[in-house]
Amino acid sequence: MSDPVDQGRHLVETPSDIIIQVRSRGEENGGPVALLLHGLGVGSGYWDLPVPGYNTMDYLAEQGVTAYAMDHRGYGGSGSAPGDTVIGIRALEDVLAVLDFVRTRSPGRPLSLVGHSWGGMVAVMAAAARPQNVASLVCIGTPFRRVHPAFEERLPLIGASSAPVDGWIANQTHVGLDQLLYAYDEIVLRAYQHLIETEYPRIPLGIIEDCGTLPHVAAVEQLRLPTLLIHGTLELVVDRGDCLDFLDALPAAEKDLLMVGNSGHLMGLEKLSHTHVDRAIAGWLLDHAVSRGR
Repeated sequence: MSDPVDQGRHLVETPSDIIIQVRSRGEENGGPVALLLHGLGVGSGYWDLPVPGYNTMDYLAEQGVTAYAMDHRGYGGSGSAPGDTVIGIRALEDVLAVLDFVRTRSPGRPLSLVGHSWGGMVAVMAAAARPQNVASLVCIGTPFRRVHPAFEERLPLIGASSAPVDGWIANQTHVGLDQLLYAYDEIVLRAYQHLIETEYPRIPLGIIEDCGTLPHVAAVEQLRLPTLLIHGTLELVVDRGDCLDFLDALPAAEKDLLMVGNSGHLMGLEKLSHTHVDRAIAGWLLDHAVSRGR
């Protein structure tokens, strides 16, 4: 089931009866299709930031790609769910339902998955589950077998930062963000902080647990589709050596790693690298726009 919310937004019902909100851009395009998956700290608005030049969905649509971005269960416009159910294996069910919805709206067109951070982990699981339906994969700031030591130290602190309510805690990922970005425009930082405060004020404990257990590792061995990894040299969530291990472990014949200098985990906000990253995503999707089934 899918109901339009307004122009460019849709509601998709999953087998778990969770309603997932999906944003869309460039549906009139006849080229490849991308489903964008967000990480822990922010929902689909990460890809749809209301700042000219910083909106990944707009950029992809301008390049001829039809872009969809979903709010994972409990985030933004999606249906509520206990925070301990917002984990990779449950998110996988939701993503597969959205993939079916997207394929129905764009029949026969090559469809790729793009995931940031935890969203990249879920994208790996979805690509392994539906290899015949996914043309290519892009993982941005996605850990493999271990997270960065600095982030590993923070995980217990994040989980204990406030009293959980139904498995959700206050979202503080935007606090002190100006100290984590190499270079930024003030308007971008304010827009991102406002987005979190108004649309994504809580984060689920389930994703925090996933960052410790990394449930997608086994699925990596099944990925034979073209896969691009993007890693910032100033990352404090993903370990650089682990990123190289990720690349080596991929059995895909076509795989690549883009190391982005002077960029951290939130590359979409970085003044010097966000356009470079968007171009890399679009280029990979267009270069590997080969349908793998319907």
